[in-house]
Amino acid sequence: MTPFGAVITMPQTRFCRGDYALTFKFYQEARIPIWNMITAGHFEGGDFIVVKPGFVLCGYDGERSEKEGAEQSANGSAPTDWKRIRFRFSRISCISTFRSASSTISS
Repeated sequence: MTPFGAVITMPQTRFCRGDYALTFKFYQEARIPIWNMITAGHFEGGDFIVVKPGFVLCGYDGERSEKEGAEQSANGSAPTDWKRIRFRFSRISCISTFRSASSTISS
């Protein structure tokens, strides 16, 4: 979820692949706006972080989320004037990568 509406993602894990359809239906029935839908590769919502208004992190590891999905998410899930950082992470380095990326705009 973004401040502008929901982002429908495309999970890569086999048992979650149909979730996007249920999620889309839920948001439509609840009249919650849909801001974007990720269709270029797989991307899971937990890899999209609105750090603060004007700053978004989009990560990928190639296992849950792919570079193409992260690119589309970063480019289409925030207003064009927002700072976007896309990064590749490993499960072990996820926290340190996030801290490093966050410190780049600590203003």
